[in-house]
Amino acid sequence: MTEDPHKQQLNFVTLKVAGALSQSELPYGIFDHREFCDQFVRAIIYCVEHYHLQVYGFVIISDQIHLIVSADSDKLAEKIQTLKNLSAEEIISQLGKKSTP
Repeated sequence: MTEDPHKQQLNFVTLKVAGALSQSELPYGIFDHREFCDQFVRAIIYCVEHYHLQVYGFVIISDQIHLIVSADSDKLAEKIQTLKNLSAEEIISQLGKKSTP
């Protein structure tokens, strides 16, 4: 098995919101809403604590996130995918609660 070329390197990663919501569902960018930013930050903390993702900095913009990260053992792509999945599940769940009367 070959070693991950991204191991211990700093990586600049951009995550873009896929499947844009209609203006009626969310009139601004998803991350213009504080609760969704907070959910993403909680997902980052979870990945740092449980998946050993090393996060050196991040910026949240209305429909995207920029991170400077590294991984010490497992593949970085898998850790980023876990981060995306965790945050998406929480945000989608919260969006469902917002649309329920």
